[in-house]
This record gives sequence, structure tokens and C-alpha cells, in this order.
Amino acid sequence: MNFKNIDTLKKSVETEKQELSEIEEIIQRIEESWQSYAYIQSQARYLWIEQRLMFSHSETAQNLIISPKQLTELRKYYIPEYIWFVYRYGWKKGYFNLMDEEKILTPSNNPVLHRDIETLIYNVCWWKDENIQHLHKALLYKFQNINSYSMPAIIFYWKWGSGKGSYISLLSTIFWEENILRDLSKADLMREFHVFKHKLAVEFSEISSNNSQADIKIINYLKNIIWAEKILINEKHQKQVFLENPVWWFISSNNMTPLKLDSSHTWNRRFSVIYSWLKLENGVWINKTIRNKEIVSDYLAWLIKTYPDVALKKTFVALENEDKKILEWQTQCEVNQYWEWLEENYPNFTWRKTLREIYEMLENYCTEYDLFSSDLKKYFWTNSKFPKKKMRFPQLNGRVWWGVEIPIKSDVNTSTKSTDIPTDVSNVDR
Repeated sequence: MNFKNIDTLKKSVETEKQELSEIEEIIQRIEESWQSYAYIQSQARYLWIEQRLMFSHSETAQNLIISPKQLTELRKYYIPEYIWFVYRYGWKKGYFNLMDEEKILTPSNNPVLHRDIETLIYNVCWWKDENIQHLHKALLYKFQNINSYSMPAIIFYWKWGSGKGSYISLLSTIFWEENILRDLSKADLMREFHVFKHKLAVEFSEISSNNSQADIKIINYLKNIIWAEKILINEKHQKQVFLENPVWWFISSNNMTPLKLDSSHTWNRRFSVIYSWLKLENGVWINKTIRNKEIVSDYLAWLIKTYPDVALKKTFVALENEDKKILEWQTQCEVNQYWEWLEENYPNFTWRKTLREIYEMLENYCTEYDLFSSDLKKYFWTNSKFPKKKMRFPQLNGRVWWGVEIPIKSDVNTSTKSTDIPTDVSNVDR
């Protein structure tokens, strides 16, 4: 028997026992320091779980006051490893879930709508039943489908102090503050490095501008992230990555033009519009109520009992209401407002029309809205959604002339004249 090999084996065992003892001491020290880490394989970095920050191997060792070698040993026995992150309600094998599901409020067994919550919803919606029902159902749908990325964005606008911010606070009580991001600016929306990852609801406040080109960029960017199953996240000193997008988006403003929507022809299906007119009374007391988890838990139970049909919905569609119609009208260029007016009031005015016919109707439009047609004509064709072009007119014996081809809408009732558009959208009497 080779006694030399036995001595080497004994030393190896003693060394391993010593290393294990050191690891046990380190683990105890880590647990006492309230620092916990996970190793993310795809990044080859460590996540400080409590702070949601990523560190290199040497940086993590410094944080834990251990050597890099000890940290390597710690990975063998103690630190869990994951492929990558996920942010969703429900587990995904091999991924670290950044959503703490235990913090999301659960419904009680006492379905009650507290008067303060009722007042808040009613006031934000200006006591319009279709808006109120939509907001209740939208919240319930999001609660029952937390991972949904297809929620229509909510546009709250007009009256200062109507409770728009308080409604976001209500969401914070339900989904927990860390999952909600509020009061982001236009700069936050358009900035190079994103700040709105790993959230369930995000509010942008006062993002419209007086620059039409800038407003077009804003609406186009919003359309890229609303209803997107995954969004590209760009962080400083990090690789760009596509992440799941369970965000419910909000746009709030105290102005009459919170966002430059597209023409009504595009439907603006990503947006529900809710107009507020009254200032919220007793706001201090209401904000205390919506922070009370027991009361809000009762509200969730009330929603489930009151709207059982929401649980059967596979998708949730935007609200098509008068508020949206007015906002679409207000945010359009005056040129395209003319086309909207023409379609609504003269549904038979379609197919090929000469410039003379177009300008005759334009004079009527300008007279009705007290506009100068000469000013409008200066930029008419630059902004018109219908271009002018040379075409052949059968009604002019086949002559080629400048004109416009206006599409015929199949659903237009040509026997009636619509009066859906308000007579003065520049100063709507609400």
C-alpha cells in the first residue's frame, strides 16, 4: 500500500472540509446581511435580487467581502442559476421571474364598492356611464389577465385635479407600487435608454407638443409599443434585448389635445379616450381610501361579481365613444378636418371630383367654421390625405383635368345627413 497517496488523500479531504466550513460561514454572513444573488447565465453576471442590479464576478465578490475564488465555490453550493429573466405572472422553467406575484392584491370575500372609489371613477369619467363601465371592466380584465399585452391605452384628459393621478394610485394598490411607473415625460418616452421595463402599468403625462412633426413621431412611437408582444429595451452599457410587454399604457393631460391621434379612418384601435370635466372633491380622503388594501380588495371582489362576463373575454377592445370622436376631430390638421366634415355631412360627395367642386365645398366649410379659405389653400395639398392628380372625368366628356378621387364607403347611408360631429370643435361646450 502506498502510504504517500493516503496522506495526499487525507490532505485533500481536510482542504475540502475547510473550504466547506468557510462557505458555511460566508453563507451565514450573507443571510445576515440581507443580500441575495442569482447567477444569470446568458449575461455571465450576478443579479443582486433585492436591488435588481447586475454585477460582474469581481464586483459581486467585493460586495460580499469575499475572494473571487470563494464566490466561484459559492456558486457550486448556494447561488441559484437561471438562463435569463422573465417578467410575468406565472412561472417559466429556468428563468428568474422579476415579478413578485405575492405582492399583487387578492380579492376579498366581501364584494363592496366603496363610495370613495365610486366617486373617483365617476369623476374621472365625468359621470358618463359608457366610460365608467369601460374603466371598471378594463381594470378587471387586466387583473384577470396580468400578462396581457393587448390592452388599449387609456387617454385621460382635460380638467386639472379630476382624479387622473388618483386612478394610477389605485392601480399601485392593486398591482403594487414597484410594478407601476407614473408621470413620465415626453423626454422619457423618446429617450435613447428606456426606463419603463418590467412594469404592469405606465403613465405618460403631458407628452403632446405644438410641433406637428414631433407629435407625429410621438403617436407613431406609441403605436409601436402598444399591443406589441415584446418591446426592444435599450439600457446603458447593456445589450439591446426584446422583453415581454405586459404594460397597460396611460396618457394623461390637462390640455384639450393630449395626443395627436390619427384620422378616424384608422380607427385608433389602440386608444380609449376619457374626458374629465369636474375637479375631484374630497381628494385627500379619497386618496387615503384607495391606499387601504382591505377596501380595494373588496372593490376587486365587487368587480368580479358585477362583471362576470369579463372572465370570458379573450381580448379587450378600445372604447369607441363621443370623447374619442371629438379628440380625433380636434387633433387633425384643418385640411383633413375638412375631409372629415365632408364625409359626415355630404356622404354622396364621392368618386372623382374636380378642384372647382372641391373648392366650392371648402368655401362652405370655411364659412361654417369662420376660417379664411385663402389661408387654408396655402398648405391644403401639402397636408391633404387625398392627393390631387390629373384624371379623366366621364362627366366632362372624358376630358383630363386636375381633381381628387374620394373613396366610396360601403357602410355610408347616402339617404341621410350625419350630425355626429359637433358644430364647433374649437370650443366644445362640455
